[in-house]
Amino acid sequence: MKSRISISLLGLFMLLAFHKGWAQQNNDAEIAILVQRMKAAYKSRPLSFDVRYTYSNELTPNILLDSLNGKVYMNGSDYRYQFDGTETVHIKDYHILIFREDKLLYLGKAVQDTVSESPLQQLLDALHQQGIRSCDLIRDKQYTTIRMIFQEGLLYRRLEMRVENNSGLLSQVKYLVKTSMLASPGTNPDGQKDYEEYASVVADFYHYQLLLVGNTLFDEHHFFVRSGNMVSLAPAYKDYKIFIATPNF
Repeated sequence: MKSRISISLLGLFMLLAFHKGWAQQNNDAEIAILVQRMKAAYKSRPLSFDVRYTYSNELTPNILLDSLNGKVYMNGSDYRYQFDGTETVHIKDYHILIFREDKLLYLGKAVQDTVSESPLQQLLDALHQQGIRSCDLIRDKQYTTIRMIFQEGLLYRRLEMRVENNSGLLSQVKYLVKTSMLASPGTNPDGQKDYEEYASVVADFYHYQLLLVGNTLFDEHHFFVRSGNMVSLAPAYKDYKIFIATPNF
């Protein structure tokens, strides 16, 4: 299930921005302030950080069934994240997917505010349908946690986002989701003894560091070179196959 427990960070930030779904909550103003502070913390300076995802059944959260580790680099609206043999790069004009095992590089035009399909995009849709039963803020000296409980029958039961008070950065995201949402394409975990109806996914964000200004992480020429209508791969990917995903690229 590794390919499905990876959470789109852009989807998460759009989820956080969509606080109109909480309009009837008594603490809506406090949540809106926290969300805006969090967004500003990520956009105000270039950052790198590590992410670890773990997956377990809802009733046995201490027994891990899967895990995934990755690295994220962000600079304003540009981002680059690496998980196992897959890398996603979004820069001003281009969106790039790299599959190292298959030696494939997908190249397309960037679309403003594009959110890749992910569990949190599905959650955004649930918010839009006013599926939240309750939303609370829990504070201590180090963290503030947003806790959402969803109506019965939805794909999601619960979501928690823990934010560091000093930095405004995410520390952890936890959510309960139907296991079928995490299954790899072509598989069906329903009825299998190892899987319960709902799964627990935990994402830990740590090792935050400032990126050096002027680095080449978001330089398109590191991946490909364009001359008129011709596109060729940069030396680092010379043995890869390129697939142009956008018509009239």
